Amino acid sequence: MRDISTRGNQFIDRTGRSLILRGVNLAGSSKIPFAPLLSTHCSDCLDHETISFVGRPFPLNEADEHFDRLKRWGFRFIRLLTTWEAIEHRGPGRYDKDYIEYMQAVVEKAAAYGLEIFIDPHQDVWSRFTGGDGAPRWTLEAVGFDIDAIHDTGAAIRHHQASASLPPMVWPSNYSRLAPATMFTLFFAGNDFAPDLYIDGTPVQEFLQSHYIHAVKHLARALKSCPNVIGLDTLNEPSRGWIGHPDLSQRSNFIQLGPCPTPFQAMLLGSGIKQEVGNYTFDGMQDTIVLNQKEKKVWRDGFECIWKRHGVWDMRRHQPVLFKPDYFATRNGKPVNFLRDYFKPFALKFTRSMREVSDDYLIFLETIVENRHLPDWTRDDPDGMVNADHWYDEHTLLTKAYSSDQIYDHRTQQTITGQSVIEDYFAGQLIEQKAQADQFLNGIPTIIGEFGIPFDMEQGSAFRSGDYSQQTEALDRSYRVMEKAGVSCVLWNYTPDNDHAHGDQWNQEDLSIFSQDDRTEVTDPNSGGRAVQAFARVYPYRLAGKLLEYSFDIHSRRFELSFEHDDRIAAPSEIVIPPVVYPEGFDIQVSDGYFMHDKQNDCIFYSHTADKQNHHVIITPAKS
Repeated sequence: MRDISTRGNQFIDRTGRSLILRGVNLAGSSKIPFAPLLSTHCSDCLDHETISFVGRPFPLNEADEHFDRLKRWGFRFIRLLTTWEAIEHRGPGRYDKDYIEYMQAVVEKAAAYGLEIFIDPHQDVWSRFTGGDGAPRWTLEAVGFDIDAIHDTGAAIRHHQASASLPPMVWPSNYSRLAPATMFTLFFAGNDFAPDLYIDGTPVQEFLQSHYIHAVKHLARALKSCPNVIGLDTLNEPSRGWIGHPDLSQRSNFIQLGPCPTPFQAMLLGSGIKQEVGNYTFDGMQDTIVLNQKEKKVWRDGFECIWKRHGVWDMRRHQPVLFKPDYFATRNGKPVNFLRDYFKPFALKFTRSMREVSDDYLIFLETIVENRHLPDWTRDDPDGMVNADHWYDEHTLLTKAYSSDQIYDHRTQQTITGQSVIEDYFAGQLIEQKAQADQFLNGIPTIIGEFGIPFDMEQGSAFRSGDYSQQTEALDRSYRVMEKAGVSCVLWNYTPDNDHAHGDQWNQEDLSIFSQDDRTEVTDPNSGGRAVQAFARVYPYRLAGKLLEYSFDIHSRRFELSFEHDDRIAAPSEIVIPPVVYPEGFDIQVSDGYFMHDKQNDCIFYSHTADKQNHHVIITPAKS
């Protein structure tokens, strides 16, 4: 029996205690193969036969070191990354048996440290071969893409082929480029928008979705006997591709960085027609640039542009003409709704398949990456669902610079000033995400599946000085808003092979709370940690009732908790206290009842009395 389930909008354990899940994503470099050992700055290893993800997130002989460290830092929950490519890289239906067995061994090792897990089939902008991670190479080749021509034609920006002058964090803009946008459109809505496209006699949508779901199910089946695996994510940060795009001659409003063609320009570039496109910085368009000057085609011999083939555009008198600018916006004369018409049917199909493996698996739903909206989920739909939305301090993330009193929200195009105003603004975003789960998902629990800050701020100045105070302040702000909103959360990320030169080894990202280059004392489990003061926090893990509020101040190291007890629960509340927080001991004040310190598991068990409804706990450093 799994220890974590749901009741209404709460996570609960077997005793009925409500849970605040505090976890970490493991790991950033799990997006790329372990053999050959890669980083996206140097290669994407096009050979799909010889690669292996065995060793991601770490070799098994290092598992004790990393899991022990994470538990010491207060984490009790892991979002464990895998990818479709890791499972099925060799070809359709050819699963990597060694990798499946390796993942089972990692999960079993985590159980020995009391770590609960949910599996994240991760993707970013579809695939490694389109500038991200996730899907195998053969998915792109099956619909006609020439992998070698993707970067040169502007169909996607790939890190190791890109100019060093590109702005940081350019990879998310790939979502609106030809290859990722086409693949997501086919994956979710190929039946409607590419009805003539079949692969091995199967409609393209069915081909892609079925292989993805069967691959994840194959892993889920291997982990069925591991009780610390509580469930699976449907798909990390799903994208609608071009579904719903109102005018293909106009660019998307989503993140635009670097050279960004309109969808129509992207189609023409893929067909070997050079285009002058906008070249964007974080603050807007800076200039223009001509892409595909050598007029390469992204389509393999014997293939042509899928969208030309379906009448979206064609050549007239030697000039390209866009015939259906709203092709992806309507179907049968009616506006399309991505969440209702395409994402929800996929999520239902995924859920039914995973529940055939284990009917108590929780299923973690994510909002679409473009606008963070959720599908409607009614009482007639499966239960045991979780809202696993993501949240980032995006100004800090995208600019790799921290400001305590001013941010720019690129989604709303607002400038927000004032420390307390910013904090309330962020907390309001999280509260709104919880409210969406109540409104659209029939009142299910919310966990923030990703949040975090870059450690290479200001061109990596902290690497030279060893001063991570700016990163500590930024990450503390993110945690404070999580606490203010009362949400469970999973930090992005812990990467065992992070280094200063290439960060998380993927697309210039450097968000890992651990780095080998910061590890100066091999015998000290905290060595290598970055901004430890910000994330190793005291927090209520299991409560014998309903959380009212809690907070932790990293400067005074003062923890305060208020909750309302539930008479039906006999078990004590559990408060996690990472040993690094109070190396010289701590004092506790309780409103009533008594407590016990479990040093082995780094926690306090608090038993309240029944004569009061509300209970309070205060923990501070021991008085000298």
